[in-house]
Amino acid sequence: MFELLFLIVMLLLSAVTAVVVRRRRKPGQPWLQVEPRPPATWGLLDVTRTLLLFVLFQIVALQVLQSATSINPAAGFENMSSFQGGLVMGSDAIVKLTVVVVSLGIIALRDRQLYRRLGLAGDTFVRDLKIGGVAFLILAGPVYTIQGLLTQMFPSEHPLMTVFEREPSWWLFGVLSFVAVIAAPIAEEFMFRMLIQGWLEDLTRRLHGFQSLSPEPIESEPVESQPVAAEQTASMPRGEQVFADDIPPVQADADEPNAEDGSNPYVAPQATEQDAEIVQAVEVAHTNVPRWPLFLSAALFAILHASHGPDPIPLFILAVGLGYVYRATHRLLPCVILHLLLNASSMAMLWLSVGVN
Repeated sequence: MFELLFLIVMLLLSAVTAVVVRRRRKPGQPWLQVEPRPPATWGLLDVTRTLLLFVLFQIVALQVLQSATSINPAAGFENMSSFQGGLVMGSDAIVKLTVVVVSLGIIALRDRQLYRRLGLAGDTFVRDLKIGGVAFLILAGPVYTIQGLLTQMFPSEHPLMTVFEREPSWWLFGVLSFVAVIAAPIAEEFMFRMLIQGWLEDLTRRLHGFQSLSPEPIESEPVESQPVAAEQTASMPRGEQVFADDIPPVQADADEPNAEDGSNPYVAPQATEQDAEIVQAVEVAHTNVPRWPLFLSAALFAILHASHGPDPIPLFILAVGLGYVYRATHRLLPCVILHLLLNASSMAMLWLSVGVN
């Protein structure tokens, strides 16, 4: 009953929000305008290092947890109590947040504008909160509906959720909420959207987009005497002084730019077609962000949850929405807010369905 009511409410909210946003758009305007950004200051080395840190820190954390308690992480959540499962999940969340902090610290050493990329600048903070909230309202209905339909045919498999439904407790619900609402949005959006998608977008634009921004080199021609002046000076006897007033001014060709006043050095030159093409190329480069990194990062995000039954399908749709938001803003905060609100709604639904007292 709660699930059906929840889906209806989410679908209505998504439909109303989508209609309102669409009516406020101008004809031909995208849902979210792509904003310019400086090139990414991270690359493949940062992605690889972050992945290795995740693996290394998790191994260390599990070894410490196993030596300090009687928990065997290899046994699986289904063979643990709610308290033990909460400890394992909590340690995993702390590891992920620690790796994020370490990786951001390394990037910050060479990027003084990192706080802007994270969405922590004062001039974009409130707007990013709104973008994340509106994106959540638009995506929540379709994502939850697809998930609800798929789980009717293929049950969702999440061992820790099974433990919670079997042995509900405040402790486990608190840990699950921390993992889902805080740790997962920050760690996953940092990894999949900022590091992977941001790096691939920047790499593609460097290889294809930025090359078109460089105009053809202008070859400087040697300064030569004007033909008219040369002819007149050639006819004058040697040794005679020639003054500027004795030489008539050179008449500009009517087809040349600034022909109406070619003798005035203080008149600004008119823009040529090449200048207009360069300006247009710069404007296009800000908006012509490649789309394939969006879908690749979304696919990797979905594959990460492949063990959860049919969940990768709705999660792929969610990840495409998250990637779209990042592609437009190139800031982490709106993606984290969208992810956070969706997971918070799922936890609220879990609370209502299990009915913890």
